[in-house]
Amino acid sequence: MSSLALSVGRIAYGKFDRIRNGAVAYTCVETNEAGHRLRRVDDPSMFESFSHLEMAQIERSRAYHYDRDWFNEGKVKARQRSGVENFADIPKREQPKILWKNEYVDRFMRMVSKGEADRSNAGMKAAIAKIAVEVNQLDCATIVRRTDEKRKKGKPVPLRKDGTPRKIRSGTATVLREPPSYRTLQRWLAIMEECDWAPEALRDKYRNCGDRTARLEPEAHESLVETAQKFATQARPSRAMLYDKLEALIGDKNAVCRAVTKPSTGASASC
Repeated sequence: MSSLALSVGRIAYGKFDRIRNGAVAYTCVETNEAGHRLRRVDDPSMFESFSHLEMAQIERSRAYHYDRDWFNEGKVKARQRSGVENFADIPKREQPKILWKNEYVDRFMRMVSKGEADRSNAGMKAAIAKIAVEVNQLDCATIVRRTDEKRKKGKPVPLRKDGTPRKIRSGTATVLREPPSYRTLQRWLAIMEECDWAPEALRDKYRNCGDRTARLEPEAHESLVETAQKFATQARPSRAMLYDKLEALIGDKNAVCRAVTKPSTGASASC
């Protein structure tokens, strides 16, 4: 008997877990002495069974991925709020602030469980004052801002590729994040409770600010992409020729658009 067969154990999967073997995703329907009965996510009417030995071999392969509580309602809401699948997918520059928020939530809940705080307005204010003393000692509470001419707007100093902050040079200023008010902490707690305490749910929504309207019409964007693809081919027509063809193509589409939107009076109208 192989050493793998001797060392294999039963993997405990929850009903909300996602198990992936390559491009195929499953949920676990049943686990017994023989193995696991899995349901395919892309086709819920299809089931597949794996013995514990077969599952152990899959688990040791590169094709295996396991996402705990993936289909849990709270985890789904956390992904919707954050716009990412996991905390690690959030840009490095945003992570410190999220960790800072999570510290307040986590420490407050621990104080409540120990009977050291309550959720009244006064109780939360007192708890925040105590928590701030501890959290301000953490790296995530510190913002490093340059004060030279290139950074006079106060933009954060870039991080290294590994996510660690660059060495602080002379001419820089470090400031601490302002502690949250009791109302803000109440809002963070409500978000975390709704999203099954996933820290990525505390991500700010500034990424959704501003005008997000497409600068080009879909037809114009499609024409530009087609022209760029032709320039990238091995034949590689001349740039001037492609410009002429693109101009003619856009002219034809504008002519069709004007014909469709032409008023009954006979006056021409532009798209």
